[in-house]
Amino acid sequence: MTEVRMKDKLFLAVAVPAVVAALYWFGWRAEAGGRLDALRRRQSELVSMEDFGREMSAARRQAEAARAELAAERGAS
Repeated sequence: MTEVRMKDKLFLAVAVPAVVAALYWFGWRAEAGGRLDALRRRQSELVSMEDFGREMSAARRQAEAARAELAAERGAS
């Protein structure tokens, strides 16, 4: 058998974990990036940030109309 030199042992001790860590990091990054892209698409489908104030005002008006209608029904009975 051939003798394993100290330089080779050091290379294996550093290079192998570095390669494993790099592969894990790239795999994790791709998965997390995919999830982040999906969340960004979902957010843009819901309400864009420019329309948020307008959407909130419309929701408040609808809530006030429903509250007034409920109060009118309670007052009529």
